[in-house]
Amino acid sequence: MKYKLSDLAEVGSSKRIYAKEYQASGIPFYRGKEIIAKSEGRKVENSLFISEDRYNSLLKEYSVPKVNDILISAVGTIGKIYLVNKDDVPFYFKDGNLIRIYNYNSKLVDPYYMYYLLKSKCGQNAIKEIEIGSTQKAITIKEFSSIVFDIPSLKEQQGISYIFKCFDDQINSNSKINDNLLELLKSEFNHSVIDNNKKIPINKIFSVQSGFAFKSNDWSITGKNVVKIKDIENNTVSLNNLSKVNNVIQLKKAKKYYVTGGEIVIALTGATLGKIGILPYNFEGYINQRVGLIYPKMSYTSVLGVLLQKEIRNKLISLGHGSAQPNLSPKAVNEMIVNIDIEACRKYDVAFSSLFKKVIYNLNENQVLTKLKMQLLDMYF
Repeated sequence: MKYKLSDLAEVGSSKRIYAKEYQASGIPFYRGKEIIAKSEGRKVENSLFISEDRYNSLLKEYSVPKVNDILISAVGTIGKIYLVNKDDVPFYFKDGNLIRIYNYNSKLVDPYYMYYLLKSKCGQNAIKEIEIGSTQKAITIKEFSSIVFDIPSLKEQQGISYIFKCFDDQINSNSKINDNLLELLKSEFNHSVIDNNKKIPINKIFSVQSGFAFKSNDWSITGKNVVKIKDIENNTVSLNNLSKVNNVIQLKKAKKYYVTGGEIVIALTGATLGKIGILPYNFEGYINQRVGLIYPKMSYTSVLGVLLQKEIRNKLISLGHGSAQPNLSPKAVNEMIVNIDIEACRKYDVAFSSLFKKVIYNLNENQVLTKLKMQLLDMYF
């Protein structure tokens, strides 16, 4: 049956929080842009990612979203969705750019079904139709409340929701496993390989070379995938919206920068300078200029051990500063001196290679599951 959104739940917003109310402690709060609506590297779908601490201990309880509330960005990047889950600590949301769905009619709608409906093309298109503004797009609570959806029976909703929750549970599980594995690889390398009494150039462990300089007229709608700086996110590479090239001549020239999964790349310029990305297992494509492709002297396990070290990453980043547009030279990277025991590094490389393989397998599985989930969303909604 067809229902207006306001028939299915209450629609409103949380208490507005101003900069002058920021505090050093209390309950954390977030802005709409910090909703992670889709997996972006290690940022897991349906999560909150905050880059700076903001707290408030004085606000009323009613301003705290409850479990199963849905929060939707309503200004700028419109339609990003977050479903509040039971594991969330209490938090506030700075509104003015946020719409909240809460107090569901339990006889008509399942909260998870509503979440997946709004994330689907059907839901996103309905939201897009009520956008207002030219320079700054926005949606209003009034118009949003009036959107009409065709809703199946509650039992059917719950069955559909269960399918997508299974996908999300596995994706989130893989991401948490990878976080733990990366932390283990980082700490073990620091404990057993870092030695302040040793000094070697980093090219004893790996070298870096900038990717192929594809031209502006090489880009096409279809073709082979190409990794750009924008795709490097939080220690992995996002395979969403990759650029493509089908120019056979250019691809032949770029064969040195062809990758098949498991490689590590590093951003050599711009705001993402020094960020690294692990390519998922079974990925095939090419590396673009300004992205450094790493060539290991042992294996990528030791490369990752090196680049997970905060001091080494900070030193790398410092090599690229000093101009309006920071650039990291592959030559400067290759010659950088690090405090590493090379023999201990070789032992680490052998001992932990299986953990690195597990990381790239998990990355690949998440990409496959995410793609399949999006295809099913289009089928069910």
